[in-house]
Amino acid sequence: MRPLLGEGLSHIIVAAYSDYISSEARITVPPFAAASRENLAEPG
Repeated sequence: MRPLLGEGLSHIIVAAYSDYISSEARITVPPFAAASRENLAEPG
């Protein structure tokens, strides 16, 4: 998505599954889904 900022996109909303799953959840998720959201510093 980063290459598109300023080239047609002005804003991006970022969310990650790990933002919403509780550590008390009794389900197993794959590592890519449990990974923390990447911090983005670019405007938009």
